[in-house]
Amino acid sequence: FAWVVAGSADDTVSTRAVVEGFSSKRTRRAHARYCDTLPEHLVGEPQFFVAHAWDAPFQTLVAQLTTYFRGADPSAVMLYLDVFSVNHHTRLPPDAALAHVQEVARHTDKTLVVVDQDGLALHRAWVLYEVWATMTSHGWLPGSVQLLSYGLQWSPLLQELFDNMAFSAAQANSLGDVKAIL
Repeated sequence: FAWVVAGSADDTVSTRAVVEGFSSKRTRRAHARYCDTLPEHLVGEPQFFVAHAWDAPFQTLVAQLTTYFRGADPSAVMLYLDVFSVNHHTRLPPDAALAHVQEVARHTDKTLVVVDQDGLALHRAWVLYEVWATMTSHGWLPGSVQLLSYGLQWSPLLQELFDNMAFSAAQANSLGDVKAIL
């Protein structure tokens, strides 16, 4: 997925824009997940669940994952990244979406939480739910959730986000999602 933004002069393009302008467009006719359009050797059972904010820069997501996996054999790393692993043409009912997240969390080794400079992921209901699903499915094992924040400068804003993190104040694009998660 790095080639999606490689060479892009605009490092502010959000993940949402990548979904709407790239993966959804390329799968619209087939009503499929983007990963279903790839050759079989590029798709496998994911080891890592990637939690991130859709309104954060996609470039940050790519940079954080690239740094985390530096030196790893790309053919040996399988990610569950909703941008490419979810069918964006069909919206699951909230209960089914929650169950799907729990299933992904249960079958992956670790959840990687990608944090951008503004800490958007820490305010997103789905991200917090993904972390909770991972922790409960892995017995609260240390290391089952890892925060990726390479190269970010600690700021008063990030400190405030951590100090005041409250699931009840988390946001989602759909009020129904927040109600189902809570």
